[in-house]
Amino acid sequence: MRDLVNNISKGKNLEVNLPKFGQEMMDVYYKYASVRLAINHYTYNEMLNYRKGNTSDLVRDYNEIVKKGIIGTLVGEELEEAVIKLDNIRNSVIKIMKGLTSLVDILNIYEYIMNRVEYRFNDDSAIDVQDDEEFTKLLMEYILSGSDKTLVNYRITECVRQLPIRMTKVKFFELLKAGMGVYKDSEKSSVDDYIYMLSSSAMIYVDEYTRNISDDINDIIDEFEKVDYINLTKEEFDKLRDKLTFAINYVQGVVDEYVQFIELVGEAYVILLSTPYAQTNCEEREILVKILEASEDDNVEDALIALEGKQERYYSMYSKCEYAISDILENRADFVESLMLMPMFKSLDKITVLESGSHFVEFDRTINREIAGIDYINEKYNELEAMLRDFFKEHSKLVNRAVMAHVLSALPVFFNNANEIKDYVYSSISGCTDIAEKKACKEIFSTMMEEDGFNVVS
Repeated sequence: MRDLVNNISKGKNLEVNLPKFGQEMMDVYYKYASVRLAINHYTYNEMLNYRKGNTSDLVRDYNEIVKKGIIGTLVGEELEEAVIKLDNIRNSVIKIMKGLTSLVDILNIYEYIMNRVEYRFNDDSAIDVQDDEEFTKLLMEYILSGSDKTLVNYRITECVRQLPIRMTKVKFFELLKAGMGVYKDSEKSSVDDYIYMLSSSAMIYVDEYTRNISDDINDIIDEFEKVDYINLTKEEFDKLRDKLTFAINYVQGVVDEYVQFIELVGEAYVILLSTPYAQTNCEEREILVKILEASEDDNVEDALIALEGKQERYYSMYSKCEYAISDILENRADFVESLMLMPMFKSLDKITVLESGSHFVEFDRTINREIAGIDYINEKYNELEAMLRDFFKEHSKLVNRAVMAHVLSALPVFFNNANEIKDYVYSSISGCTDIAEKKACKEIFSTMMEEDGFNVVS
């Protein structure tokens, strides 16, 4: 295929090379998706058996499409209808995942709070609180150790998230506004995505799907919303901790399930899109159908063994040439149209997204490419500030500090040099008079350092 791509880029024999390239790419994508769906289907079923199965309408609808369009054969309008149905399933999963993301963010806030409250009930001698300057020095050595700039930036954002928040709301909003200002030369859609992420981190973004996952989880969140964290007893703390652990594990399980499900949907989507063009009479399809039709008692291990190495081989084949698809649509669109190949290449373009690993890209979303500019940034900032101020009025100091920490950690790194980082760390630690929170922070950072292989000297 590399020779085809080179000839197309030079404009050679396009009436032959364009359809041949499209055909060969469809063949590879069809086989790759068949292998992936076979493996992922087996893994997903194993997970469902462990979690006692998902019988949702989405899964039933997906299984019906697989039965008719992959195990069976659909052509013409029936195939197009199956693609539309699969697209609708995918869009539904994306909406559910947005709700799950906001749910995870809510639980992260309460976990953050509980981690800091916990040390009120621990033995005072369990963890030694170092001198503020000594603790600052240790953290700075950890943050700046190594030459990987990406790793250093990650450590900075984690420290901002985990350090005690001891700043005025005025300072917080100054940092928020400055952080958003970095996006003034970005597309408006990028700014909107960033605002959505900040809103979710701050527990402001909550939609119908957030509260549509489980009544039990809703009850737990409602209970945490009403907790008096200042006067919390050890007995109350232990009960809340157990409930929070249950909620986190439950939601993470649901997230894992939907991530695997949308991978299945994506591979099935690729198979249906490539079916009209690909050579479907192949070993990969035979193995896929065998696995899809297998009962719980059937041994499919031999079928899976037969697929070993195929995924890597087909990935290598298409990944070296897929860049040409967008180039052809951008630079050869008129010729593609004249050869009546536009449906094929538009399908190929969609397939590249489905196989990119970005499982939650919304195909139908309108992307606003207009550059935001400072006026747009200020408008969005003012909206976010107003929502945050309302939130802060309605919640306790501990909740507000947790939200501030998560929002600040989501901003671009706002330090200009090591001295500013050091001043921020020392100010956060020395300004914290809550011994329990200091102990919690030391424990959290000690764990982080040990996991990174950083030598912690007590």
